[in-house]
Amino acid sequence: GRSFIPGNYNNGEFGVAATSLFWHFVDVIWIILFVLIYIWQ
Repeated sequence: GRSFIPGNYNNGEFGVAATSLFWHFVDVIWIILFVLIYIWQ
């Protein structure tokens, strides 16, 4: 995953899940922004 947080090795599965969930959230935000920009043009 893209988790580079120090001290995250004790619960690595939680870190991977949280990181992947965060990036899915970012992707959804970008899709919404592109759609809104496309509509407003």
